[in-house]
Amino acid sequence: MVVGNYRKSNKVKTGILLLLSLTLTACETEEEAAESHLKKGVELLKKGDLAAAQLELKSAKQGNKSTAETYYYF
Repeated sequence: MVVGNYRKSNKVKTGILLLLSLTLTACETEEEAAESHLKKGVELLKKGDLAAAQLELKSAKQGNKSTAETYYYF
């Protein structure tokens, strides 16, 4: 019985931590999101994955603050 309660307690704690981490990542501003997409896009370009890079750069371009760097790589 004690082992069952311990496992249930761990599942609850894990669920709470997961929700907190998702909430904190959702608090990213549009500028931060655009910068993140730009970095991912550049990394994908360097790896040669052009289709995925294009999607990331398009997402970066749609951000609140599009930079010249975004258009350069796009």
